Amino acid sequence: GAVVRDSSNYDRFAWASAEVGGGFSLAKGIVLGLFRDLGANLGMVEFLPTEKGHGPWIAGRGSLVKYSDHVVGEFGEVSPEVSYSFGIKSPINAGEFDVVALGSLISDPVT
Repeated sequence: GAVVRDSSNYDRFAWASAEVGGGFSLAKGIVLGLFRDLGANLGMVEFLPTEKGHGPWIAGRGSLVKYSDHVVGEFGEVSPEVSYSFGIKSPINAGEFDVVALGSLISDPVT
């Protein structure tokens, strides 16, 4: 759906999973599965650590995702401080991606 960032609208999609035993590796697997299912060249997917304090991520457990040298999203483990503020006590993995960027960079695998 539409997300407002810095007074601009962006089309994004997001996912979140609250489960014990998840973690950064599980979240990365979800992201790689997403790119595979979109028909992306997995050799063009790059993961870059987020800066400390960027997003809701635990320090060292958040990642920007680049495809073809363009940042198209991010994912990671949500900080317990963030999840507890919403009354959630389970560990949370989540991610958010730019629909327009992905659509322009990855060819439709069906056509």
